[in-house]
Amino acid sequence: MGFAHFYVLVGLLLALLSASPSASESVSVGHPVNLPCSGESDRDVEWYFKQHMHSDWLLVAELHTGRFSPGPGFQGRVESIYEEQPGNYSLVLSPAVYNDQGSYECQYKGPLHRNALNDVKLVIFNPGSVSIAVGMSVSLPCYGGISKQARAVDLVILWKRDGKKVFQLYNNTITYGPGFEGRASVSPEQALRGNMSLTIKQTWFSDQGHYQCLYSSPEERWAPDSVRLHVTGHPLQIRTVKAGEELSIQLPTTDPLRVTFTGPGLDEVLMADAHKGPVAYGEHCGQRCELLGQEKTFLLRRVTLEDAGVYTVTDSETSRIISNISLQISGLPPSAGETTGVVPWILLFFSILGNIGLAV
Repeated sequence: MGFAHFYVLVGLLLALLSASPSASESVSVGHPVNLPCSGESDRDVEWYFKQHMHSDWLLVAELHTGRFSPGPGFQGRVESIYEEQPGNYSLVLSPAVYNDQGSYECQYKGPLHRNALNDVKLVIFNPGSVSIAVGMSVSLPCYGGISKQARAVDLVILWKRDGKKVFQLYNNTITYGPGFEGRASVSPEQALRGNMSLTIKQTWFSDQGHYQCLYSSPEERWAPDSVRLHVTGHPLQIRTVKAGEELSIQLPTTDPLRVTFTGPGLDEVLMADAHKGPVAYGEHCGQRCELLGQEKTFLLRRVTLEDAGVYTVTDSETSRIISNISLQISGLPPSAGETTGVVPWILLFFSILGNIGLAV
């Protein structure tokens, strides 16, 4: 393929990814998708469908004298919006199933292909799934057959989350979607080898969603890949700290956070809405609490028996739990040591019950 043809392909890809996709649509299995078509008002229109590797065109739906009728295999899954918007013959297909993938043609009533208004290529995803703990880095896979002779300037790579841009490489220039500046990346060197996986640093709950990878090179037509990202809290941690030493808790993000403490007869917010303004500490902290390292570490100095308990870090805006830490204190007299070995587990039990109640 010559470079002139390649730049035409790039133009088509960018047009596809802009606000009005008219040649191609993609959707995950089980989700709705809009098949666009428009024409003159008050016309009889028919939609036809052909699966890849098959030659037969099948009726999807027809709109005759204002009456809408779905075709075999599409009953109960297609709707027309013509009544609300005359001249708009688009279809809503919901839910999409895997064998809906193929070519769709919208035309005025008549011989097939003679009065075509639009041709839509529909790609159906069955996305993989990746889970990561909040604050950790994650790699979302995307692979393709890139030519050995391709150069970085030849590549067009776009990652989207729930339909909105996350990362784009075009003409050797990188742009980002809101909130992903400096956190999202694709290695150009690896992309030339066919690996266009997306790396996201310091993941947050809001990063969760359905990601799509679109790419093109001189020898490869644009093609999509898809993955669903789940962002979870961290597993329970059990810590033992000697009396008189310090407890440090790593905070996974600079977004607003809250640290709470559950101890014997005490349930208190130790640090409220960090990173939104002056930090407010609870009474249990006294003068012993501090945020360190550009507000990424919560520190409790000179721990005592009364500090044994459960420390919970939550997202201030959604109240989602980021981490639970069960703290035990060592270096105390035997009787006190025996007590501290039991108290955190009792507190943890009630804390978990409380968290389950909140989730419900």
